[in-house]
Amino acid sequence: GNESNVFDFTMYPNPVNNMLNVKLQDTRSAQFTIKNMLGQTVNKGNLSSAINVSALNSGIYLLEVNDGQKSMTKKFIKQ
Repeated sequence: GNESNVFDFTMYPNPVNNMLNVKLQDTRSAQFTIKNMLGQTVNKGNLSSAINVSALNSGIYLLEVNDGQKSMTKKFIKQ
């Protein structure tokens, strides 16, 4: 098919206070996992356009986005 081989996402703002906006390059469905720097999962679910991170403590976190075949992880800062 004409599905893109590029699996990437952008997230903003970074650092974030409440809502972390996540944008995939295409319209595929994906899941997300947020882990702290100890590797503990602190939030996960189906990816939509924004993730509420207001309940997280201040610090550095890893956001992993997985479409079932590929996964990509990026770092963000919660203020």
